[in-house]
Amino acid sequence: MGCLTVGGGKDLAVLVLHGIGTYSGQGRMKRKGFDQPLRAALESRLGADFQRIAWCPITWSAPALERRQDALIRERGTPFPWSGLFEFVSSFLSDATAHNLPLYGEMNESSSYFIVQQLIRGALVELEAQLGPAAESMPVLAIAHSMGCHVLSCYAWDARHAPERILGGNAPELGPLTRFQALETLSGLVFVGCNLPLLTTNVARQRLLPLRLPRRPAALGGGRESLWLNIWEKNDPLGYPLSNEYEAYFSGGFDAEELARWKRDPASEQRPQDIEVKFGGLAGATPLAHTAYYHSRRVQKRITDVVKALLG
Repeated sequence: MGCLTVGGGKDLAVLVLHGIGTYSGQGRMKRKGFDQPLRAALESRLGADFQRIAWCPITWSAPALERRQDALIRERGTPFPWSGLFEFVSSFLSDATAHNLPLYGEMNESSSYFIVQQLIRGALVELEAQLGPAAESMPVLAIAHSMGCHVLSCYAWDARHAPERILGGNAPELGPLTRFQALETLSGLVFVGCNLPLLTTNVARQRLLPLRLPRRPAALGGGRESLWLNIWEKNDPLGYPLSNEYEAYFSGGFDAEELARWKRDPASEQRPQDIEVKFGGLAGATPLAHTAYYHSRRVQKRITDVVKALLG
């Protein structure tokens, strides 16, 4: 998976998830290295403190799904000069529909949802092995772009409420989820170009449950607060603010019986902070803004500040 844990003294694990797109190596996107612009910026901005980070990019886009997307686009054909737009839309829609629970709720190795869950767990297993016993109590910062926000949210929900969707399959030897693999030490979130509001319109806002992030995570000593930033650009057609989505949850408008059912307490959880940014150049004036987050110096600075805060 390309996790960087060289050297000891790690104080923070950083997971980086990509967004929509085909990562099949056909030149449109890099299967490996999507995180390079962000990682290079943080290395420069943090200096020696970057060595305190266990950096782990997670490529969740399954090759089988990519091949099917490519076939759909190839068989249909795309009109010039809109081929890029057609591929972008097709990739978003197919990623979104593929990451739904399979028909009849059956989990099997042919299900894209199941495969994605296994890919995420596989990355966490690898990182945990490199970190050793320190992983059990190490704070985790998850940075996710676009569809990666949805993928991460589904994994975190399943780890807490439906671990059978992650366990078994092609890796039964892994056994139950560990604390680290279940993201129980999650201490920070940064969403960029998040399209969760587009994918949850089938649920009334009064019933929307956000990803659970404790306000004062035990992994931070129980004293420092967690951070959840949601960064979006107005020209990004897939990037949305989150505050309105979870207003009912954090402002006392959520059903008490539902809270008890899911063992949730909004008062003890961190709410997302929306941050609108403006990109310069072509990205700042077109829908290309959706692909510019990890390259933006404004975004890189915000993420650097989050890392510094979590490192203490």
